Amino acid sequence: MALDIQDTPSTFEIVSQKLAEIGALSLSDFVHDRKPLLHAAEEHAISHPAGSASVGAVTVGRSPSPVRKIEDVCQDAKVKLEWFFYSDKNSSSDKSGYGAALLVRVNNSCMRAYSTAPCYPDRAVAQKECASLGVSDGILEWVHEIGSDPATSLLQPDDAIQGTSVQEFFDSLPRLFPDGVTARSAHEANAINRVDKLMKRHGVIAHFYPLRGQKSLHGSVLRLECTPSDHKSYIVPPVFPNRGDAKTAVYLLAMSQGVVDYIRKLGHTGAKLSVNVYTKGAHVMEQLEVECSNLSPSNKPIYTVSKTGEAFSAELQINLSTTDIPDIQKFSVAAEYRSADDARRAVALHAAESGILELLCGVVDRPGTVQRASLKRRLTDVADAKTGDAVETDAAENQPAPRKKRKRKHSKTVRRARQRQEENLEEGEISS
Repeated sequence: MALDIQDTPSTFEIVSQKLAEIGALSLSDFVHDRKPLLHAAEEHAISHPAGSASVGAVTVGRSPSPVRKIEDVCQDAKVKLEWFFYSDKNSSSDKSGYGAALLVRVNNSCMRAYSTAPCYPDRAVAQKECASLGVSDGILEWVHEIGSDPATSLLQPDDAIQGTSVQEFFDSLPRLFPDGVTARSAHEANAINRVDKLMKRHGVIAHFYPLRGQKSLHGSVLRLECTPSDHKSYIVPPVFPNRGDAKTAVYLLAMSQGVVDYIRKLGHTGAKLSVNVYTKGAHVMEQLEVECSNLSPSNKPIYTVSKTGEAFSAELQINLSTTDIPDIQKFSVAAEYRSADDARRAVALHAAESGILELLCGVVDRPGTVQRASLKRRLTDVADAKTGDAVETDAAENQPAPRKKRKRKHSKTVRRARQRQEENLEEGEISS
């Protein structure tokens, strides 16, 4: 008996047949001839020109980077822009890397300079960070204003300043030196010695980065920091025959652009920061270690340091509980310190000024867990007591100091007269 075998269509064939009936694209064409989505977007743009009312793919463009923004505005304004890169090869720190410097100039009296520390993994990251500093400082608006001024004289080509001497550079600078400096030559200005002494006196940190250009010419970057959030940069391109001339030139440039007034203005803040952090902060950290260990041998202050840009912030956690239930007090300082150690000492000092040491001493004297409400009251009491002590101290300081009794100095004549009286008394007693 012969079997009548009929071919049963597959699911794929059935679906393809149904799609063909309704005029849709078949599965085989859809799978094998499908174009990438990018091409579909391009075809949509061609078939739907601008202004036509249709709904389709939308292309979202990225905003230009800070580097591109500065380069575009300088090109439009025909203002000279130069990028420089350097690395801290002499540093033994693991965080050493690349730094970038940006110089936008019209002439030696009209320029803007920005720089970063050599702490970035590559040149691109350092360049972007440096450009961000310029954009935040208003470099785009400044370039636009300079470019729209027809009276601004543009800088000569690089070939005209190759191999410049220090004296020639000094003669091209505007004579805006501080009071008392009337030098007629670069040697008489003594810029490096003057500026370095002023920086040491006011606690300002200076970073010097040499630049190497073509034809074995040298330049330099001088970056001054009083706080990580407030710094200033001075740049001279590689146009000097040796490194020493480049360093002298960048100090002369800084003097002509008012670096002395800048240091005097910010130096007091840097000196105050140094005293508070290094002298008082270290002592307070030791006291916190001792008082926390008195609560429990395993109880220690916990410091958490964070970095924002080039500045450090810190948070301090202290457990005031003497039981298994933690009772944490937190203190924090903003990102305005040069190093992690500075931030730790600063937050410890802030905690001490808030009364944490008094609280720790009080907790040690009595058992049990201190409740939150009582802690806040005690913190307030400590702050009020300190305020009252300060007022009493100020009042006491304003009162005139008591006069000390002066010892009368007797002359030789008076001493001799007294000796004679004593001798006469003794003779009278003997004769009687």
